[in-house]
Formats: sequence, C-alpha cells, structure tokens
Amino acid sequence: MYTIKEADSPSMWQLTARLIHELAVYENLENLCSATTDDIEKLFSDNLLHALIAFNETGEAAGFLTYFYMLSTFRGKKIAYMD
Repeated sequence: MYTIKEADSPSMWQLTARLIHELAVYENLENLCSATTDDIEKLFSDNLLHALIAFNETGEAAGFLTYFYMLSTFRGKKIAYMD
C-alpha cells in the first residue's frame, strides 16, 4: 500500500529534487541533469512546478510524478503536462 502526498513544503521540494537526480542516474542521463536543488525549489516556490510523491509502508519515497500547467490556445484552456 502506498501513500500519495503533494510536494507542498520546502522539505518535500528537496526530496523531489533528490528523486529527480536519482532518476537521472538510474536512466544513465546524469550528464543531462544540471538542475540543482535550489533550481527545483525555485520552480516550486514560483508555483511553476508541482509534484506528487508516493511513499511505501515504511515511509520511504517510492516514486514521484511532476507536473506543470500550460495553456492551449486552440482550446482556450489550462492543461497539465505530467512526467
């Protein structure tokens, strides 16, 4: 069973930054991941980046989803891009 929490605090933003870096290492793309923890925290604090983090039964982060909003001029609506 997993618990899903929104990354809504600086400590969660730092955790998201760590998970992003760990994913880059896992995908062997570390050389492309130049974002620092401060960069990621700034995106959160500017309300540009959002994330959900899954925690396992022991409270360890087990996965994450990042998303941000864009505008569709064709639809005239706000849409979300999820990664």
